[in-house]
Amino acid sequence: MTSNVLSLIAEEAGHDLPMPATSYGLLALVFFAILHGAQARDLAEEFGLPADRLDSHLDRLTRMGLIDASP
Repeated sequence: MTSNVLSLIAEEAGHDLPMPATSYGLLALVFFAILHGAQARDLAEEFGLPADRLDSHLDRLTRMGLIDASP
């Protein structure tokens, strides 16, 4: 989905998105990369993600119950 579509869905539902619409693509990328065996340090290096942004996405995926971030 494009960011415009996500914004329209949120607007019609009567509330804002919890994060910028453009971040959902990156969140999905992080999730599917981890699902296929990527490590967080690999994501940071390969995609040039700042550590704080990557940590934010990992925290969100953990809260959603999609990944287990325990060591």
